[in-house]
Amino acid sequence: MSLVGEIFAKEYVENKKIDWRRVVQLSASYNWENGNFDVRLQLSELEDLKEEILKEFLKFFRNLKEPYLPFGKSPLFYFQGSEEEIWSRIKREIEKKKKIQPLIIETAKKFTNELVRKLYILGPMVFITGSASPRSNKIFWYYEDKNENIYISDVDVEILFPYYEKEILDSVKKEAYNFSLNEKIPINVHLTPVQDADKKIFRYGYPIFIPNEFYDSRLKK
Repeated sequence: MSLVGEIFAKEYVENKKIDWRRVVQLSASYNWENGNFDVRLQLSELEDLKEEILKEFLKFFRNLKEPYLPFGKSPLFYFQGSEEEIWSRIKREIEKKKKIQPLIIETAKKFTNELVRKLYILGPMVFITGSASPRSNKIFWYYEDKNENIYISDVDVEILFPYYEKEILDSVKKEAYNFSLNEKIPINVHLTPVQDADKKIFRYGYPIFIPNEFYDSRLKK
């Protein structure tokens, strides 16, 4: 049993010297709503093939004859297989998520702490949200590799501010992009005014606490 995206990727790389997992990573980087790619495109190291891979995936999906089970918003993550196989895969992925959770939390902390050091940000509330949150029952997709993990999902980091301007958002997005490339793990950062925060953030998000000494050092300057 596999994901539709995995079946396509393995078929696509036949007779090509390409890691099929990187094809899945590139495909996951594409936003079907706005037509943009995120940092996972660069992490896949297949940027030159992005148009071809998307075109071939759409052709593959249209011609798919085997039944599939929609799972999430993207057809990339639809399941194929029997009900028993699907639940077995979900169980394995849940255990894998537990395994990588400490790394996700430490990475989110590192990003947040570096952000506080570089930008004049005092007292933000920060949460890991989406599939990366330990409180979420969503699958966090990744493949284990001896050299580095290959991330199919990204780590959503939600920062709550009293207010913010576009310049701050642009700076935070840039920091997240550079951090993602350096750490080889995709960070997707969001800024939200506190008054607009959804209750789900507090229910399903995992809070990241910033040590007081970071604020103390900034205030002394």
